[in-house]
Amino acid sequence: MVELRSTDPAATLFMVTGGGTQVFFGRRQRFLSHYNVWSPVCRTPCGVPFDPNGLYQVRGLRINASSTFVLPQTSFVTLDVDAGHHGPRVGGVLLTTFGSISTVLGIVFTGVSFAVGNRDATTGIKSGASPGFLTAGVTMLGIGGAMMAGGITMLVLSRTTVRILGGSRLAEGRNPLRLALRADGLHF
Repeated sequence: MVELRSTDPAATLFMVTGGGTQVFFGRRQRFLSHYNVWSPVCRTPCGVPFDPNGLYQVRGLRINASSTFVLPQTSFVTLDVDAGHHGPRVGGVLLTTFGSISTVLGIVFTGVSFAVGNRDATTGIKSGASPGFLTAGVTMLGIGGAMMAGGITMLVLSRTTVRILGGSRLAEGRNPLRLALRADGLHF
């Protein structure tokens, strides 16, 4: 028997019931995509019999899917699910993206401030940094760094974590990267 407890009532335990491989033909090559067919087992709160040899995952409406896991070989398992949601993940991606852009622009503006420099009106000699570019660069670095820190925090906290009663972790949120280039081709 498996009992599912969650911070979100939409959390649902899914099991792999099939799968296969798809072939996509590109202009000059072909791509293989492996997929699994997931079927719902039960929704929070539940207590149902389970297949001890199955592959499982926790998913749900507006919930980030956990990574795939195997249940322990015992007669009764209680799963505690800390559900992560799509909203904070999207916010984290946006903050991290715009924060990194702002940080790069801050580095560029700070570099330009020292390259342009200030020219003394009487001698024409460059001295120090241009205050306008330097202020813009340092401001963008600070704002970009804060945005990136907040975005990364939101990404980490929006993962779905599955633990067995007693604290042992079975699964965390999946890797958000959906494309991977490997020796045998492109996987997604």
